Amino acid sequence: MPTPPVEAPSGGKTQDERNSDATLGYTSEQSLWRAATVLDEHVEPDTISGSDSDVTAIVEPGKRYQIREVLGVGGMGEVRLCRDEAIGRDVAQKTLLASAAGKGRAERRFLREVRVQGQLEHPSVVPVYDMGVGPDGKTFFTMRRVQGQTLAEVLQAHARGDASMRAAHTRRRLLEAFTRVCLAVDYAHTRGVLHRDLKPSNIMLGAFGEVYVLDWGIAKLVAEGAADAPVSSPGAVAGTPGYMSREQMLGLDGEQDARADVYSLGAILYEILTLRPLHRGSREQIEASTLHGADARASAVAPDVPPELDAICVRATSADRNQRFASARELCDAVERYLDGDRDLERRRELAAHHVERGREAFERSKREDAGAAEATRAAAMREVIKALALDPEEADARGLLVKLLLETPEHLPAGVETEMAEAARMSRLHTARFGIYALVGWTATIPVVVWMGVLDMGSFAVTSVLCVLSALYAIWIWRSRGATQRQLVVLATGVAATCAALSCWLGPFILTPTAAATTTIWFTLHAERRERWIVALLGGLAILVPFLLELVGFLPRSFSFEAGHLVLHARTVRLAHPGTTLALLYASVTFTVLQPVLLGGLREALSAAERKLFLQAWHLRQLAPAAASRAPQ
Repeated sequence: MPTPPVEAPSGGKTQDERNSDATLGYTSEQSLWRAATVLDEHVEPDTISGSDSDVTAIVEPGKRYQIREVLGVGGMGEVRLCRDEAIGRDVAQKTLLASAAGKGRAERRFLREVRVQGQLEHPSVVPVYDMGVGPDGKTFFTMRRVQGQTLAEVLQAHARGDASMRAAHTRRRLLEAFTRVCLAVDYAHTRGVLHRDLKPSNIMLGAFGEVYVLDWGIAKLVAEGAADAPVSSPGAVAGTPGYMSREQMLGLDGEQDARADVYSLGAILYEILTLRPLHRGSREQIEASTLHGADARASAVAPDVPPELDAICVRATSADRNQRFASARELCDAVERYLDGDRDLERRRELAAHHVERGREAFERSKREDAGAAEATRAAAMREVIKALALDPEEADARGLLVKLLLETPEHLPAGVETEMAEAARMSRLHTARFGIYALVGWTATIPVVVWMGVLDMGSFAVTSVLCVLSALYAIWIWRSRGATQRQLVVLATGVAATCAALSCWLGPFILTPTAAATTTIWFTLHAERRERWIVALLGGLAILVPFLLELVGFLPRSFSFEAGHLVLHARTVRLAHPGTTLALLYASVTFTVLQPVLLGGLREALSAAERKLFLQAWHLRQLAPAAASRAPQ
């Protein structure tokens, strides 16, 4: 006779939904009874031994668990194999060691482990069956007996080259087991529990594919309203060095969240891929490596590690928790994408290497081509390098080739570069014209002073004044027209040299004229091209030499003589009387002295700005590829 459906609370369900739920519940109950009935019908009566009293017997509490052997001993407890006489199965029983019994912190940790592990109902968390106090007065709890090997034992066997272990636990199988560990940890996180002691020795790989996360003794409850007492005092370090995150090692309780366990999982993944711990050495070395960040690129140790897994390890073990995966599930998803065949990063690296090779071929070809073809070929090489870096910014060969393209000067510059250089030269000549304006205007200002001193030879005075004014007007015209061609610069330099030469009519070729000629020659030379510099230098020399030769041959009257060991200046164009001559000499000397640092200072500032820009660019290039930059020609 069918059992009537039991009416469950509606919870907002329709009558059809409640009928469906009741039917499903009835069907499940019916299936269990049917299975028992079928079993009873097909078992021969004489195969059942014992009596009804054997089935209904109740085991005394103190005799329920029969101790068989010790499976393992830890710092505070031991795990023993027991026979549960009430159920008829083997279980693992964990008890506190005698040395730890009675210690408040050890007992709290033991009870915490029972409660946390017992409340996490997940296939990868060993279920807790029972808890109590044994005949010896020790607190114990029983759990499923897990048979298999720890991940630490498996990795150690791999490192030894154990062929059978490698066949049984391939990298793919270990990665699949790792994803299941990540999901178990993520499940715990959703229940407000941080494990805080994840490491290979706390991961068990069962004989039939089971994966278990063990030892929840120092787990931290972060859920709201968690009433369990903490197992460690605030600021205390809880965890295993080498697998702890930076915030765990520093005891920063407020910063420990799911990303702390993500760090531990990343360290485990690194060890799966390389067969060695991420942090090695003494405790001090491990602490320093954890705090400052270790190189988590597994491929640096195991070259066969794919770039996708490399990137996962680096991100998961970042010293900055904000750079890690936000959850263990995200870490799991990243590994699963790799296992599912996502090779996007590897493909990008292949394409980047292809572009680098094409760029290198174009670069070498440009060295053998003429100017026109070489320019297009170098541009093609640069485009290939840019494509490679866009696909893989960490491509070392692409960085090295970029540095070569930027630092190695071709024999023939591209037309665009020549144009830019020509424009820079034109602007430099404009600056020269501006200097000529300042200098010539300053010289023109001396004309009233000379008139005040007294003019003796109006012809030479007029020639000097006209040359000075015309040169100044020509410099102004160049500046305003923005032309400043090489020919215009040479014409201006000629006018200034003629003015300097005419200035010798006032005080001779050795007073003021050399200073004026030297000042203008230096400035023109700084802004002139190579051929122009030779012309400017020649004009500066002629400005002094020509007046002297003209006096020597008698074409001009002598402006100086030597009398009784003294150099005597002879007035030719102006009167050399005090105080006019003294004031004129003082004005000229101060003007030439002050004018040079003022004008040359601007040039120096421009050169300093250019130097800073070049040094900064060189520094950036060295960061791209230090090795390639050091080999580049200077």
